[in-house]
Amino acid sequence: MRKNKELTVGQKTTLRILSYIGFVICLFFIYKTSSFVIATEKTNGKVIRIDSYRSTARGRSMQYAPVFEYNDSQGNSYISEPGWYSSKSKYNVGQSVEIIYSKQDPSKLKINNFFVIWRIAILSGIISILLLLLSKFGYQ
Repeated sequence: MRKNKELTVGQKTTLRILSYIGFVICLFFIYKTSSFVIATEKTNGKVIRIDSYRSTARGRSMQYAPVFEYNDSQGNSYISEPGWYSSKSKYNVGQSVEIIYSKQDPSKLKINNFFVIWRIAILSGIISILLLLLSKFGYQ
């Protein structure tokens, strides 16, 4: 039976440095996302189609992205997608979805969902915390 050994000082230092880098990345995405959210307006967009493509990175699986039609506060009409694809579509053609769009560039939009908006900051923060905990309490 193998006994657990503590991580070496070098391993702990490496993990700690990686966690600090992760925290910097997290802070960058908090700033970037906050800047975007502050400069947005809400509206409802209508899903007009679902774009799809075959992914070569994931065993040739299908990836989907909703395409929205919406109007800005001036009444101008836009057709845009949120810029991400997923393995299954959560939206149906004709469905109305609350979105936020940039006042400076109304073609830039995000679905108004907390995790969708903040996911990169949240995930980089969680990974950084895990690396920091591993550097403190980790065993081989």
